[in-house]
Amino acid sequence: MITLQTIHSFVKDPLTDKLFHKYVTDAKAQRVFDTSVRLIELAVVAAPLIVTAVRGVREIANGKTSRRRSGLRRLVPA
Repeated sequence: MITLQTIHSFVKDPLTDKLFHKYVTDAKAQRVFDTSVRLIELAVVAAPLIVTAVRGVREIANGKTSRRRSGLRRLVPA
């Protein structure tokens, strides 16, 4: 299965860029390629954030509460 990271590695490879710009002479196609590379870079950064947000919304919808402790102990005993 091809992952987003694999696609990102392929399009960001200097050889891919060099070969594409060497053999594709149409300026519009080159702009589309460059824009696609930028969008893939954004997707690679945004994907983990989206997954985390979906997981959080799913927890809220299911009624699960995940209370995290700050790690600091209480100074005054309860």
